[in-house]
Amino acid sequence: MIIQDTSLTRRGFARGAGMAAAAMAVPRITYAAGDTKVLRIRTYTDMKTLEPGDAAFDDMTVMLPIFNSPIRYKVGEDVRDWEFVPDIAEELEWVDNTHCKFRLKSGIAWTNGFGELTAEDLKFSYERIANPENNFAYVSDWDSLDRIELADSHSGVIVLKEPNVLVKSLTLGLGRAIIVCKAAVEQAGGRFTTDPIATSGPYQIRSWTPSQQVILERNPLWSGDRPDFDEIHLIPIPDANTASLAFDAGEVDITNIGESLAADYRDNPKEGTRLQIRELVGIEWLGINVDHPQFQDQRVRRAVQLAVDVEQILEGTFLGLAPRANGLVSTGLVGHRDGNLYPARDVAQARELLAEAGFPDGFKTTLTSQNTANYLARAQIIQANLAEVGIDVEILGYESGTFWSIGMEAESDKWQDVALIVNGWTYGPDAIEALRWHRPEQIGIWNWERFNSQEFEDLYQQSIVEFDDSKRHEIMVRMQDLMEESGAYTFFAHGVVANVYSDHIVPALTPDGSRMHAHLFKLRT
Repeated sequence: MIIQDTSLTRRGFARGAGMAAAAMAVPRITYAAGDTKVLRIRTYTDMKTLEPGDAAFDDMTVMLPIFNSPIRYKVGEDVRDWEFVPDIAEELEWVDNTHCKFRLKSGIAWTNGFGELTAEDLKFSYERIANPENNFAYVSDWDSLDRIELADSHSGVIVLKEPNVLVKSLTLGLGRAIIVCKAAVEQAGGRFTTDPIATSGPYQIRSWTPSQQVILERNPLWSGDRPDFDEIHLIPIPDANTASLAFDAGEVDITNIGESLAADYRDNPKEGTRLQIRELVGIEWLGINVDHPQFQDQRVRRAVQLAVDVEQILEGTFLGLAPRANGLVSTGLVGHRDGNLYPARDVAQARELLAEAGFPDGFKTTLTSQNTANYLARAQIIQANLAEVGIDVEILGYESGTFWSIGMEAESDKWQDVALIVNGWTYGPDAIEALRWHRPEQIGIWNWERFNSQEFEDLYQQSIVEFDDSKRHEIMVRMQDLMEESGAYTFFAHGVVANVYSDHIVPALTPDGSRMHAHLFKLRT
């Protein structure tokens, strides 16, 4: 659902003292015949790996223009309208819940002389991720794969060991279904990071300057529709405020911005720019490490839930742009709850529970957060809320790279000191994609609350083999109830995605606005 999509035609005033007036209007770019048409996209981080089994969010922004998949999510505007469209599949049909027939287009060429993309490349790509011996980070996306049977050079059947609805609803449309060149990967020794040797998409990598930019150029071997832009420059800018300044100065054509900046662009529009705000398929929440000595008692965790003023967080940091989340599952998806089990704040009851648990005078603890402005603002409100019930909170802010290692047991012992966590992430448009990271097997990996419920695991196993949406809905609602009942989770909002962009381009975004298909961007005519 588009919350707002506005062409901004009034010149605004500078948001920061000292900003040059000349930087306030994004220059509208016009191209003469023969000019190089360049699209400049701000990304959150620099690329780390282009391996489909390991790649994270921003890596996909690089990967989608240079590789191919059988199908992809269509670009659209309604967060409830997640549909697949063909990428390089001429046919793709689920014969039953464990067999999917496919036929790939002919004539898709690999760069660097590696010949034509074939079904053998697809078979190699998926089976290598599914093989646990290869230790890919996202092996679970293909863990139900049994084998891929080839019928000829461009067709075959994907065979699952057991029904898995996620392969149908997510895996084939996300980056784990990207096809790599078998011969090139084998030449690289079976694994690669930022140099895949051979690619097949509309673009290819021309250069990479770490921490500065990735430059993509048109792939002369591409036989599909010709993209509008000659080059795509992907520019990593971690901080939203810095990205906003870069946009105002005309250094990027599109950037995602936070809630406060979105409200500012909305209230102070600028000539030549457009603002689009969409509901996000994601979640932000306050988590509690249930194994931490201060929070092993469920009454203490419940007291924190009661003390946190979610409405204040929504107004103070989401600026009223995002409604309160009713659980982990976003609006419009199967499994979305009608309401929270414990929606009302009750400071008096929180104090009573703390006293019953042996903390009548409260205690000191820590709250771990990313050190971005939005996350720290949420942490500061929680800090003030918990002070009202006697819990003295020290905020520990970390830059993104460090933060995402905090709860990982394989990285260090820091997870033992994690008490409260302000967290958030996006996920694919199937609710089980969000819920699966809170399973017992994810403790010490992504389950930083260390929430350990056998009922939750049993329900998860039911959900991935159940193809009836009404039954899946009931299963996933119960899973979220268990999370909230544990006291380890206080859900804030699914959030919004706000993108500001120059009005000479037409962005190609997934329905929630979170993922950019850079190769599908258009020049506005």
